[in-house]
Order: sequence, then C-alpha cells, then structure tokens
Amino acid sequence: MPAGPGAGVYELVSGLYGPLTWRRLPSPNGGDRLVIAQIDVQAPSP
Repeated sequence: MPAGPGAGVYELVSGLYGPLTWRRLPSPNGGDRLVIAQIDVQAPSP
C-alpha cells in the first residue's frame, strides 16, 4: 500500500443538507456542492 495519495489534482468540496429532508441543498453554481480548493499533489523526487 502506498503511504499517501498518488500524484494528481484533488478537489476539496463541501455540500449542505436540508435539516428536515436530509437532501442535498443546491449551491449558487447550480450543482449540489462547492469546490473549496484544488490541491496539486506531486510525486516525490527520487
């Protein structure tokens, strides 16, 4: 098993749920989640 995530671009996302229905609430961009950040993980140099 690798010690960490593989190289690539990962997204940190967030979403909200309605308190009565537990359904995902729409976000301002029309989806049901917001991308908070993109993280570029690079492979370690040898």
